[in-house]
Amino acid sequence: MFCPPLAIRALQSQLIAHFRFSSAAPDPACPSPSPPLQGKRCLVSGAGNVALFCAELLLQKGATVLSLSDSQGYIYERDGLTRAQLDQM
Repeated sequence: MFCPPLAIRALQSQLIAHFRFSSAAPDPACPSPSPPLQGKRCLVSGAGNVALFCAELLLQKGATVLSLSDSQGYIYERDGLTRAQLDQM
C-alpha cells in the first residue's frame, strides 16, 4: 500500500475538509458558502498525487473533471475523465 509523504497527506486532509464543508449546511459566519459541485465542469492544475486525489474528490461530488495538467503538458477529455482513467495515471 502506498503511503504519501506527510505534506501530501496534510493537503489531502485540507481538500477533504473543504469538500465536506461545501456539502454541509451553510455557515452563518460565512457570507458565501461553496456552491454544490454536482454538474460542474472542472480543470485540475497538476497531475501528481494531490491533483489526482482532488480529481477523485471532484468525481465523488458529481463534478466532471475535464483535464489534468503539469509543466510537461496536459490531458483533456471533452466528456470528462473517468475513474478508470484516473486509476491508470
